[in-house]
Amino acid sequence: MNKRKSLSVLAIIGMAIAATPILAFIGSKINDSLQVAPYNPDMHALPAYAFETEPDYSTQNNWTFNAMNINSQVTSNYTGSGVKLAIIDSGINYDHEDFLKAGINVVDSHSMSIEWVNNQWTLYTKSNGYESHLDDTNGHGTNVAACVASQLNGVGGSGLAPDVDLYIFNAQGYQWGAIQTALNQCVSLGVDIVNMSIQAYTEDITYGGKTYPASYTIGSVYDITNHVNSCYNHGITVVAAAGNYNTEKPSYPAALDHVISVGSLAKSSSTSKASYSNTGYVDVVTSGSVYVAGIDSNSYYKETQGTSFSSPLVSAALALYKQKNPSATPSQIEQALYSACDPIAGNPSWAGNGRLN
Repeated sequence: MNKRKSLSVLAIIGMAIAATPILAFIGSKINDSLQVAPYNPDMHALPAYAFETEPDYSTQNNWTFNAMNINSQVTSNYTGSGVKLAIIDSGINYDHEDFLKAGINVVDSHSMSIEWVNNQWTLYTKSNGYESHLDDTNGHGTNVAACVASQLNGVGGSGLAPDVDLYIFNAQGYQWGAIQTALNQCVSLGVDIVNMSIQAYTEDITYGGKTYPASYTIGSVYDITNHVNSCYNHGITVVAAAGNYNTEKPSYPAALDHVISVGSLAKSSSTSKASYSNTGYVDVVTSGSVYVAGIDSNSYYKETQGTSFSSPLVSAALALYKQKNPSATPSQIEQALYSACDPIAGNPSWAGNGRLN
């Protein structure tokens, strides 16, 4: 097992939670007007689309699924049904066709946007018009959600756990306060699995000839550590992207205890590290290249890559395990994950416990 060390108390500098942005992504705003489809009690009457017959499956299989040992037993019997999986990110393209089942959006009604308004964190829930606030102006959150919950609906691709109860938390600007508030909400809602495809550092990082300044303080790490530990103690399995700067310097939250840190394999490879994938505190690796729903329109798809997309693939796989083993604790889930990993020749340290099986 490749666990991280806890932070030294002597290194911690207390800091109040504030609207401090961490590393974010750049996107363009679309979809200002969003609507919720009415409840349809006849959803179950839809044709039974198959995992392997979704239009983009062949592309996904070549890039993403080929290294995972996916088989018909998984795709036929386990889809994440009944498992609450939360994604803390930049929101979602709410009306995208690949998130619709019988014309109804599959985002759980307990989802919310968390925004800094009038010097306080404000929760936009279903009761106060969360639809437009969940709108993903960045694209990253939509790409992440598609790895998990693209529907088997005859369009687009296949999510690895399409029937999860999908909770979306829009952490505006990837701010620590918003992320911590979202983690608190996950505890209150009894979520089973949390995915955070977020990277942030306490040290400057040099990658690709550029230097990226530290995005937050060690005090902020202390704050979010408490929230992650609370999730763990309430039975929530936390998964996070290892980071994309090919460095051993710790990225948070992935480098924290009680977080499963996920690195990336190179495109279409089952044995080679992706050039960007961080090392040093990785627990498991899987595909990093995906073809998924995007934000340019409600039928737009794109290729993208990064540990950001390896992480939700692991989260989705754990949802399948949780469906089969509903009483499994985070510790038991973590052990099952590592025990099932396929070894990579030479057991390189960058692969942690090995490749997701």
